[in-house]
Amino acid sequence: MAWTREPPGEIAHLGEAMRHRLGTTLESARRGAAAFGRGITQFAGHPLASAGEVVETLESVAQLVRPVSEPMSPLWRARSLGVHLDVLDVPFDQMKRAAHAGGGTLNDVFVAAVAGALSRYHHAQRKKIAALRMSMPINIRGQDDKGAVAGNQFVPARFPIPMDIDNPRERLQAIGRLVRAQRNEPALGWTDTVAAAINLLGEAAATRVTGAMMKAVDFVTSNVPGPPFPVYMSGARIERMFPFGPPAGAAVNITLFSYDGVAQIGVRSDPAAVPDLSRLMADLRAGFDEVLATA
Repeated sequence: MAWTREPPGEIAHLGEAMRHRLGTTLESARRGAAAFGRGITQFAGHPLASAGEVVETLESVAQLVRPVSEPMSPLWRARSLGVHLDVLDVPFDQMKRAAHAGGGTLNDVFVAAVAGALSRYHHAQRKKIAALRMSMPINIRGQDDKGAVAGNQFVPARFPIPMDIDNPRERLQAIGRLVRAQRNEPALGWTDTVAAAINLLGEAAATRVTGAMMKAVDFVTSNVPGPPFPVYMSGARIERMFPFGPPAGAAVNITLFSYDGVAQIGVRSDPAAVPDLSRLMADLRAGFDEVLATA
């Protein structure tokens, strides 16, 4: 892939890039293996003056790993290994204007549109719901991490999203407050430590714990920024790049990838939970239309 139509004349740099990537991966693995030991040491040496902070963090971690018995959706309870795929695209500039008008972010617009769509979908099936449980990757990279060697610094957060706010601008603002509150959860900074502790339980037990954490998620959203200009492959311009994220135990994963002025949305659903994909896609289009209209 290249930034211009002309292919690069020199590919010798690829070997060095691959070696750097391997080194980065190994370094990330080393840090992950050491995270548990560091976490125990930090908690054990916590001063009494910070006891309140310790309690708050422990409560947050307990919420992070708390198993959930079933989805909140009365419709999306079945799960299978099947996959439905579909796509949707939305003008990126319109999303920006809606975010500015609502005093939120692009991600707030995205999740608010999805929430409105899923509410429509359930109402069409005569199922009125107050909330659905969403999983979303949260960026925990701080300002001091810009020069770090680490790759992605995202951790999954799961929390209920309101489905009973009819006004799209009010829904956008409410979801924005929820997401910002999740970013401030103390447990997010301890995810590596929690994962290391779960892995110490052994493969079978760790699988059960992780499955209990994720199996009752209703939907997943992910927002991935891409290049704001066209890119090329073998001289041909790439028109669209649609993302398809893993369901991770949810009924549906809706992922947005912005590229060259277009928000490209890939929808990956479980047909056992969502048998009517055409209905879902129509509701997603309507959900985005009503939120973009607020601009």
